[in-house]
Amino acid sequence: MGAAARAEPALRLDAIRMRDPFILESAPGGFVLFGTSDENVWGGPATGFDCYTSEDLEHWDGPFAAFRPPADFWADTQFWAPEVYSLDGRFFMFATLATSSRARPRGVVVLVADAAIGPYRPWSDGPVTPAAQPCLDGTLYVDDAGARWLVYSRGTEGTQEEPGTADGHMCAVRLAHDLRAAVGEPVLLFTASSAPWARPLRLPDGAEPPPGAERHTERTGPAHSCKNRREQPPPASVRCSGGADLQRCGTGPFPGGLMPYTVDFKNVSTVGLESSPVADALAGLRANEARYYKNKYDHDFTVVPADEAPETVDYVHNILSTERNLVISSKPLEVSSFEVDGLRMTYVFYESGLSINVMYGIAEGGKRAVGFKLSDGMDVPEELASSFKFARQKSKLAGTIRGSYFVIKGEY
Repeated sequence: MGAAARAEPALRLDAIRMRDPFILESAPGGFVLFGTSDENVWGGPATGFDCYTSEDLEHWDGPFAAFRPPADFWADTQFWAPEVYSLDGRFFMFATLATSSRARPRGVVVLVADAAIGPYRPWSDGPVTPAAQPCLDGTLYVDDAGARWLVYSRGTEGTQEEPGTADGHMCAVRLAHDLRAAVGEPVLLFTASSAPWARPLRLPDGAEPPPGAERHTERTGPAHSCKNRREQPPPASVRCSGGADLQRCGTGPFPGGLMPYTVDFKNVSTVGLESSPVADALAGLRANEARYYKNKYDHDFTVVPADEAPETVDYVHNILSTERNLVISSKPLEVSSFEVDGLRMTYVFYESGLSINVMYGIAEGGKRAVGFKLSDGMDVPEELASSFKFARQKSKLAGTIRGSYFVIKGEY
């Protein structure tokens, strides 16, 4: 579809700079990629939205100017997250827009075009989201009765009419059938804190929140994020000292700059460990480790989901396999990796209730060992039963912990 419009070689996805991607199959075998495409998405002047076309989802033609605001348009910044739907013989774009004058809050608008790639023009009279609330990331939903709804996120910022919130809101509002305006009052679907996996947003050392979000980070008060904490923050949503993208600079101990969850040993939670048959005991064991490192080293013990840090899991499993020909059968749930007092510490918490830690002295001749800890109530894993004897210790947080270890002989 796009190949006839452009003579240049088609692009592959890794050559396209875009965030908030959305792909529409505008015709059988014909795809259009939309997304946030401005250079500075937080505070820079907005250009509009670009799109790309493809017939195989691998090779793309573009960019094509899907939307450029008219000269007297009210919005001039924060053009985010366009989604496009084919309805009533036309194409409707739902997009987040804002004004640098702050004359009205950021909101979700509706644009329309006769062709999938545009050009799109204003359809709604400004945002269809509530006038007193900053809103973003709208998605169209059509219910079984054919009614059209906008599902969206309420921003955390406050306005002159309404205070901000430290708890993310996911809402829905019914739209007129022609999509030009909202009808009725918004409905609160859920808050971020109601999701069992949601945690307060915590910024790594050296990172700065995006403009407008400073007072909702842990530095001045927690804000719950409606994003699953297993998701990596989008590029530039948090910036490191000097302006580098967090995703590129890799702040923190985890690959790609993953946002970790700080384990609270005063209010013990099973978040991230819910699938374990001994989740409460495993959470206590994790909290016990967190308390130890905080009290001894003033270090905050953080974890990320194991499937988001496969290099960390592989590092531990390689040592187990090489040193003792061990293969752990249980599923890894979470990992932690950090350095304290000349030691590189790596943890894996498993679904069975097993915790494995690698202590690796960085200096030549430093202490190097692998430790095993069993959560209260779990059986000794079959792969460890014949090779290790476990000593018992009592913990107020974890009950009875059984532990064992072996000394690392190789270099890793």
